[in-house]
Amino acid sequence: MVISLIRKHLWMFGLCLALTSTDAFAQDSKVVPPEIQPQALPLKIVSPILESLERPRTHYQQDEIIVYQIRIKWPEPVMGVRMNSPQMALENLELIGIGEEAVSESEKVADDLSVEQILTLRFKGQHSGPAKIDSLILEWVQAGGASSSRLSIPAIELTIQKQKNPLFWIIISAASLIGLGASLLLFRIKKKTLQSVQPSESIEEMYLRQFDPLKNSITSDSNSKNFLNDLMKILDRYTQQKFDWNHSQEDYNALHKKVDNIWGQKEIRDLKELFEKIEYCRFSGSELKREELISLFQSVRSFIERKKVI
Repeated sequence: MVISLIRKHLWMFGLCLALTSTDAFAQDSKVVPPEIQPQALPLKIVSPILESLERPRTHYQQDEIIVYQIRIKWPEPVMGVRMNSPQMALENLELIGIGEEAVSESEKVADDLSVEQILTLRFKGQHSGPAKIDSLILEWVQAGGASSSRLSIPAIELTIQKQKNPLFWIIISAASLIGLGASLLLFRIKKKTLQSVQPSESIEEMYLRQFDPLKNSITSDSNSKNFLNDLMKILDRYTQQKFDWNHSQEDYNALHKKVDNIWGQKEIRDLKELFEKIEYCRFSGSELKREELISLFQSVRSFIERKKVI
């Protein structure tokens, strides 16, 4: 009987041990699901807009720096996007630097969420002769390297002139002094005979008369290039005769100095925008509709007409 009792206790102890081991094994063998990492969503693609250009002149000396300034506008702020090196095809030019500048918030209209930046590319001629920026493509990529946006900039052509010999400048200076002396002498001789003559019409009235035949030349959408060239000539000649400022050879800082005491900042800004708009339409590669040409025509004509009272 004692032996049976001992066997019974041993059997119960073994059964408890077995149950305990089974629970421990079950807990150890539980499958823990892997932690799921959130996947980053792709960045929203926002395409930039080419707003204006500060085009180079048509002629440069061989040692001069050629500046090509581009103003770009993003419709909304973009994050995690960077610009790659520009893709360009150059003839007789080398790229020597790129500058990037954000437009100040104080210059923008209230509630405008757009982002503007100015890219300044600097080139130098390799030798005298024709030169060209055949193609210029700007590309922005996301943080992972995926392409985000591309923007093609209009090509330009210019001429690199051979650097003048120092003796040439000495001769030019001497000739200028001789010419100045002769002019002063001639002025003194004719001073008593010269009379101030009141012009029959102002400069503005003279150029306004040139708009009538130009408007009649808009007959179809196929002649927009010739029309834009003629419109640019009228505006360019007007500023040359009015202020002795040449759009193709001088920058807008020179214009500011020449008209600072005559026009206000708004008139200077309006003139600059007209030149930039005509230039963009000329080199954009697309034909303008007749209504668009008439609208541009009216803008230039109204600008000159308003200046009759300034």
